[in-house]
Amino acid sequence: MATQVGRTEVKEKGARLVIRYNGSKENYEGGGDGVSGLGLFVKQRLVEIQDAMLAKATRDRNSKLKVVMEWKDFVPALNDKCLCLTPFCDEEAEEEKVKEASRNEALQAQGDEEDEDERTATSIAAKTLCKPSLPQAGLPDVAPIEGLKCFFSGKPATAWVLWGRSY
Repeated sequence: MATQVGRTEVKEKGARLVIRYNGSKENYEGGGDGVSGLGLFVKQRLVEIQDAMLAKATRDRNSKLKVVMEWKDFVPALNDKCLCLTPFCDEEAEEEKVKEASRNEALQAQGDEEDEDERTATSIAAKTLCKPSLPQAGLPDVAPIEGLKCFFSGKPATAWVLWGRSY
């Protein structure tokens, strides 16, 4: 948020607020109180801005969050810049295999049979982001992990895991 105070605002004992994340502009008119209420006014607007930005970020994230139960759907979802919530066996060796297989499949889909350039800052391989506590607001409703199979290995799943890529 930018606060603009020029001759007009000084004369009218007010200020102009420019909200940068959405480009809106708003005038604070202090009136008889002058600018004594400006601090509270700005504080209220900052709370509103934070709420709006969080709501937008949550909507954007949720639109790109997919529950993936099978390997065949995993790399295409990652290629679509989605986060993938999967049942996983949670074994380090299997995680490394997922990373390698996702990298190879993504390179193949790009028509690039060769390895990634070693100077690449980020890999196209999948990476684990977290094991979310479920159920959780903002995440899809999923079945309990008991009785599910790992999306990659077919072994018994022990955790829901959120995967993504660095972009």
